[in-house]
Amino acid sequence: MASYSEKRKKIIVQTRKDVKKESERKDIQIIHAIRSLDTVDKTSNLLFEQVKSWRNDKTDPAVVDDFENSVVSLKKQREKLGEHIKKLMKSECPNLNEIAGTLVGARLVALAGSLKRLSEFPASTIQVLGAEKALFAHLSGTATSPKYGAIFAIPQVRNAPKEKRGKIARKLASKISLAAKVDYFKGEFIGDRLIKEFNDEINRLA
Repeated sequence: MASYSEKRKKIIVQTRKDVKKESERKDIQIIHAIRSLDTVDKTSNLLFEQVKSWRNDKTDPAVVDDFENSVVSLKKQREKLGEHIKKLMKSECPNLNEIAGTLVGARLVALAGSLKRLSEFPASTIQVLGAEKALFAHLSGTATSPKYGAIFAIPQVRNAPKEKRGKIARKLASKISLAAKVDYFKGEFIGDRLIKEFNDEINRLA
């Protein structure tokens, strides 16, 4: 019969294996990368505003220049991070990448918590992912129900006439739901077909 210490060692070894396996999942890498990119965007925008304000003060220009160069460097790192996300999305979520775009697709994975969870969500949930605050306000009786969340950044939704955005968002969410399922189960590439179907459906709304 195994001793307590032996059992404990086996548990630790297995836990380490499980953690390693989890960390190697590509969708976890996508989540970390898109969150980092969004943080870089927010930080660099704030810092650029600070540089503009700082130049109006009586500060040594060389100091401001050095600081601005650091911010510019941060922007360049953002570009590299964006390319890394694109590579991950094309590898792990080719259909989602095609129908939702690289950044929105990655944000949807992050908002869901994993590609698996995203693939399990109904289209109605995907449609409002990222609009949790608005949804909470609606449930509290202080606002109307949100019609879209992160997918509002997709041009077909954002640029649509206001009265049609809800319908277009629903149709897009349905395609995204299918894309996520196919990607999770490593099915074939159907992204081009999904885009054609989506565009045809939009045209029929005209």
